[in-house]
Amino acid sequence: MTQAGKSSRDDRDMISSLPDCLIHAIMSFLTAQEAVQTCVLSKRWKNLWTTLPFLDFDVCYFECEIESDDNEWDFDMPRRKKFEKFRDFVSTTLLLRESSDLHKLRLSCADGGRYDSHHYHMIVRSWILYALKHKLQVFKIVFD
Repeated sequence: MTQAGKSSRDDRDMISSLPDCLIHAIMSFLTAQEAVQTCVLSKRWKNLWTTLPFLDFDVCYFECEIESDDNEWDFDMPRRKKFEKFRDFVSTTLLLRESSDLHKLRLSCADGGRYDSHHYHMIVRSWILYALKHKLQVFKIVFD
């Protein structure tokens, strides 16, 4: 066997050759944000996240940067901006997701609801309705 032949065999992407159900099982250990980021790995992975039956959204994984013109006296501004990024990510992810069944959904929302309670509850309600329409089996929501 030539060195070139051995090299090409070692460079193969073995994970991408697995069936979707096994890749989904592996991806179930990732947060939704990490799962969506797998779309950059290859053409095979580009839309794989859109059929995930398990989604784990957690506001603690979101960063926020405060702009210099933001009110420096508003101590809740970083927390509010962080929740807004989280809210937009969850809503966009659910919007772009294919209509396949959703077996498990975890939402860890922290205390985003204290800023605009009515609006916040309407958004969370829309996420729950989405999950129910997609035959949700396991649901966990955390409001710390």
